[in-house]
Amino acid sequence: MSRLVQVHLILLAVFALLAAVLLSGGCGGSDMCPGPQLGLVLLVIVIVAGFALAIGGAAGRASPLAVIDAIIAAPLIPTPLGMLHEPSVPILIASVVLALTVAGAVIAARAVATHRLERVVLAIVLITVALLFSGVASLRLGVVVPIILLVVLFVPPQRRPEPDAPDVAE
Repeated sequence: MSRLVQVHLILLAVFALLAAVLLSGGCGGSDMCPGPQLGLVLLVIVIVAGFALAIGGAAGRASPLAVIDAIIAAPLIPTPLGMLHEPSVPILIASVVLALTVAGAVIAARAVATHRLERVVLAIVLITVALLFSGVASLRLGVVVPIILLVVLFVPPQRRPEPDAPDVAE
């Protein structure tokens, strides 16, 4: 199983677990009830990301995963800063999800970088996503993720030098 699939299966499991916890929590007699609504949003993310993973596995195309990951990561970008001000379990969980999502997006972008046409299409989609994020105040920091993915798509990775072959005495 590839690292791309492993990271995304872990992400799907985390989102499914969070959705189940939030959906089962109820409102506790409160007028405001954001938990179940957030659980439904996470459930939709699980379904959409599951389809993207299925497409990636069946067709060998990772660009849908890169796009989904960029969209998921955008609102989570400021989350680690919350650990500096008010550490809590939800902020810790969101930080872990952010790290997994960005890692999955980078792995997906690396897989796409080898396919010329898919790379160009993904770049256009990522630029569009970045422009959309820049227009929403709460998502402006989220522009960082599509930019990182664009760098991954178009900057070739540094090759490690091959170890020198031992000198053979003649």
